[in-house]
Amino acid sequence: MADDTGVDGIDELDASLRGLGEYLDKGAKEIDRRAVDDMANLARSRAPERTGLLLNGIRTDIEDGDFVFEASAKRASPTGKEEEDYAHFVEFGTSAGSRGQTIVAGDAFFAGSGRGRTRRQYRTHPGTPAQPFFYNSASEVLEQRNRDLSEFIGAAGDQYGFGD
Repeated sequence: MADDTGVDGIDELDASLRGLGEYLDKGAKEIDRRAVDDMANLARSRAPERTGLLLNGIRTDIEDGDFVFEASAKRASPTGKEEEDYAHFVEFGTSAGSRGQTIVAGDAFFAGSGRGRTRRQYRTHPGTPAQPFFYNSASEVLEQRNRDLSEFIGAAGDQYGFGD
């Protein structure tokens, strides 16, 4: 049927394109929701469990229509002061200090004492090996999500008559 433009089938094409757009939007959101949940589950399976703080800090959310995947592990010190988020230390590891290394502490370190001094460090952290759990999980799941999305788009095009 022709519309005001005189082109046969334009109304049907318009309706089909609108339907395809709505279908793609709904389906893509479902694929993304599933992917972000899979990221969190995979990251939780890979994260070391000592106190449970890191495992409980792996979460997903929807903020302003965007899917969020994050990991955080903060605890409060006995004095109530919030400590450093250590999730990235677990992901990337830490380097070792040097036992017996001489450290020159400037006046700022000893402010109020009236003297700067040199001290030798006797205790040091041996370093912590990386225990990747976050970025590798996200990367693996995103690869699968992209394949799923491509298949879905192709099938949707076929369903709405826009396939090969």
